[in-house]
Amino acid sequence: PRAYCYIRAEVSTPSPTPEPTVETFSTEPGLCRNKDTDGNWNVRSYGAACNRAATSHADCESACEAWPSCVAAGSYGGCDLFTAQATGIPDSCPEGFTAGSAGTIASADPAVYSGQNYGSHQAPRAYCYIRAEVSTPSPTPEPTVETFSTEPGLCRNKD
Repeated sequence: PRAYCYIRAEVSTPSPTPEPTVETFSTEPGLCRNKDTDGNWNVRSYGAACNRAATSHADCESACEAWPSCVAAGSYGGCDLFTAQATGIPDSCPEGFTAGSAGTIASADPAVYSGQNYGSHQAPRAYCYIRAEVSTPSPTPEPTVETFSTEPGLCRNKD
């Protein structure tokens, strides 16, 4: 045939990918520690950490934010960047920090920290900055490619 009608198929356009949730920290007074296997906050229950002396609260929180292994930061004049590593010392630390070993009491969950006032480690001198979980949205699917179907003859509306 000499005449063809090209009919455009429907095109679906997916919604854009939402921006990831901004990473934030919750702030609790006192020392950062894990709960022990009995579920109690324990001053000797914490993960391997990187330590630095003479660090402001803001700089300590920023250092935790910048180091992917950090799950919580204890700030009380110095700065402890805590990991979820239950034993040993971190393989590496951010520049200016020194590796320190994990606590001596086993933790129920070494990735979960909470702050508590303890001895002289009280707010406003001591704070525990706990990294919040980050939700990463699924990527936007590729749009459906526009296609045409071909029919012989002239194009006409259907009745």
